[in-house]
Amino acid sequence: MTIKTLTLSAGVFFVLAGAAQAACEVTLAGDIQPVLDMRCVGCHQDAAPGAGLSLQSGSTISNTVGVPSTQVSDMNRFEPGDTQLSYLYHKLAGTHGDVGGSGERMPFGGQLTDDEMAMIANWIEDCEAAE
Repeated sequence: MTIKTLTLSAGVFFVLAGAAQAACEVTLAGDIQPVLDMRCVGCHQDAAPGAGLSLQSGSTISNTVGVPSTQVSDMNRFEPGDTQLSYLYHKLAGTHGDVGGSGERMPFGGQLTDDEMAMIANWIEDCEAAE
């Protein structure tokens, strides 16, 4: 009977582990960085980072994940697992004023598409910590 319990527990573990991995279908390199490169890096690059933020490839994680926002100091730029606590998500969604932020909605020149926003939300909530 103990062996059945261990086998069942191991099976449940593998099912849960598989579900967590399956939820993370978005990657920084394959999905998020191309959007940042196309829509954000013109202003937010290593050489002269707009608002002190570089989103250039190789700098994105270290400059965003768990890093306090310069506009709302009690919020991180990206908070793994929570778009509502991620200031840059608010800045992209145009809700930054609701959380105490300032300035214009990003990116300049037009907002991200609904699909791009959904992809970024998925990355923050399900995938970011694994990058």
